[in-house]
Amino acid sequence: MLSQIMWPQMNAKRIRAAAEMGDVTTLNVIAAEIKTQSESCEPLSKQIVQMAEDFDLDGIQKLADALDAS
Repeated sequence: MLSQIMWPQMNAKRIRAAAEMGDVTTLNVIAAEIKTQSESCEPLSKQIVQMAEDFDLDGIQKLADALDAS
């Protein structure tokens, strides 16, 4: 249960770090991992992939901030 509670914050840190480095490959890997968590995570995964393809790193960092706050 703890892992499900901490999951958004742990991934937020990874997402933020990859976005700060401009590491689109790692962002895609994280998105793929998120997608495997549950069906409800698929939209978040798709959003990260799309933002990475658009190189919207500021947007990805804001998304990570929102995940961190949840």
